[in-house]
Amino acid sequence: MADSATFFIATSRTETFSGRTEDTTLAQNRIESGQADWTYSLPYENLEALKSNPDLNVVVNPSFETLFGLYNVKRPPLDKIKVRQALSLAFPYDDVISAGTSGFGTRAKGVVPVGIWGHDAAAPIPKTDLEAARALLAEEGIEPGLELVMTYSTSQAIEAVAGELWKANLETLGITLTLQPMAWEAQWQLGESNPEAAQDIFVMFWWPTFVTPYDYLFNLFHSEEKPNFNLGYYSNPEVDAKIDEAAKLSGADRARAKALFIEAQRRIIEDAAAVFMLDQPSVHVIRSDIKGYADNPAYGHVAFVNELSR
Repeated sequence: MADSATFFIATSRTETFSGRTEDTTLAQNRIESGQADWTYSLPYENLEALKSNPDLNVVVNPSFETLFGLYNVKRPPLDKIKVRQALSLAFPYDDVISAGTSGFGTRAKGVVPVGIWGHDAAAPIPKTDLEAARALLAEEGIEPGLELVMTYSTSQAIEAVAGELWKANLETLGITLTLQPMAWEAQWQLGESNPEAAQDIFVMFWWPTFVTPYDYLFNLFHSEEKPNFNLGYYSNPEVDAKIDEAAKLSGADRARAKALFIEAQRRIIEDAAAVFMLDQPSVHVIRSDIKGYADNPAYGHVAFVNELSR
């Protein structure tokens, strides 16, 4: 980085270093006017126009952020696999990617996103099929009138889009999905409470603290005595054993560890412990005179300014 170079970062929907918050409009105005050099979380629908601005570069890369909904497997009727499978078949995957990310997102292939070892490129993920969903519900004797509650964070617009589109599909099956946006702290507190009194579907993004399949599988689907992040309360001793053994082998036998992690993921998908909605893209907008920028999905929305120059 040149000795005299100074870089300005505009944030959106997040706290700045000064403790202030900036909305997406202000962040976009600053990057377009040259008051900022780097920003993120701008509305997806604005990106095509930004691409046409010669003063800007729109950098789109895969991220390690997966959006999913954890089913409360402890409360009827979601304690039945076929009911959970039906809900996943009713999820409008392509529509959510189109409406929620303007087509920039991609289908989630289960638990571990692409780019992390242990990702299952051949994961047997469901496609939207309302008639198949209807048939599974009938097999379980689910009559029209079922009511479910989905919680999600008020700070995540894409989660609201996913909920609205899913709600519309479920209505055709006679299921009412009540959308309950909450502050993250309140949503998490509800999820950590008694499963019998908690939400039916807990929607959130997950990205890893450490870039390993263990981070996803242990935190989200390993049995817990007290709920922490396994907020669907899924518990399968067979899956636990595979996760634990794979973790032990990760440094000594990577191939065997990967196979075990994939076996665990396939069982989680088979059990329909969650609906895996999409993998969110990593989108950053930078001024075109900035050199040396490289996206690192392990660090989310972090700019390593020591590597930048102009």
